[in-house]
Amino acid sequence: MMPQPSSASPASNRAIRIRMQAGTVARLSVYSVNGIVVQSKEAVVFIHRMSTDSIEFMSHLQFPVGPKVLLQFDIAFLDWQFRLIGRTDWQRREDNQYLYRCTLTPEPAIRQALVQALGDMMQRMNPEGAKVHFMYRMLAK
Repeated sequence: MMPQPSSASPASNRAIRIRMQAGTVARLSVYSVNGIVVQSKEAVVFIHRMSTDSIEFMSHLQFPVGPKVLLQFDIAFLDWQFRLIGRTDWQRREDNQYLYRCTLTPEPAIRQALVQALGDMMQRMNPEGAKVHFMYRMLAK
């Protein structure tokens, strides 16, 4: 887990992305197109990595890259549930799927909850990694 530079978060110039446990999913839908909120069907996507300001996911669906289309993620892991909005930064094809990275822009209170939830996830995945958990909390402030 290497600190990753983040241009989306003015409060911190570094965000830690964690690899989510295999099988972590989100319900994804299109939130808006060109600033107009739309109704769309949901699709289940697999979450690969996540931080307080980005999410990487895999899907068989192809989404446009850029700020015109905002995606909505409904995510539940451990005891936490989040509804997050993001724009697709990049996409690459891997076998018969697409891997995406989206920039998230959560409100400060949601961002703090994400810090706690991701810290809880790290603790569960590696209970012996107290030093890593401490570093995560310090960098996330």
